[in-house]
Amino acid sequence: MVPTPTPPPRPAPGGEGEIDAAAWAASMCQAVDQLQQAVGDPTTGERSTAWQEFETALTGADQEQLKAAANGVLGHLTDGSRAAQTATGFEPGSGAASEMQALQDGLAEGVRVLRDGTVAGTVSRADEGRQLIDAAYEDHYEQALGQMAQVPLGGVVLPCL
Repeated sequence: MVPTPTPPPRPAPGGEGEIDAAAWAASMCQAVDQLQQAVGDPTTGERSTAWQEFETALTGADQEQLKAAANGVLGHLTDGSRAAQTATGFEPGSGAASEMQALQDGLAEGVRVLRDGTVAGTVSRADEGRQLIDAAYEDHYEQALGQMAQVPLGGVVLPCL
C-alpha cells in the first residue's frame, strides 16, 4: 500500500509576510492589471492610455507634460511592483512574483531614463531608456506569466491569465 503524500504546509495569512494562494492570486492579478494600465498588453501590442500619453509627450516640447505623463506610467508600475512584492510571500509562487516585480521595476527604470534623457536632450540617454524597457520585457515578461500559470493554487482561480 502506497501512503497518501501529505501536502506541503500552506503559509497562514497574516504571518511574517507569508500569504495564502488566494492572496497570491489577488496580488498577482493586481500586478498584471497595473502593468496593463501602465503600458498596455505586450502580447497584443495594444498600448494603454498612460503609455500613449507618455509616447506623445516624448515627441512634444512641453517638459512638464512629459514629466506628468511619465509619472502616470510610473505610478502604475510602482503599484504593480508593490503588489508583486506582496505576492512573494506565497512560497510556491514567489519565483513568478519576483519575475513580475523585476519586470515592473525594469520598465520603471527605463521610463525614468527615457524621460530624463528626453528632458536633457541627450539622445544616447533616451536610447538607453528604450533599451532598458526592451530588456525588461525580454528578460521578465514571458517568464513572469509563464511561471504564474504553473503555480499550484489548490483550486484557487487565477482570473488574470
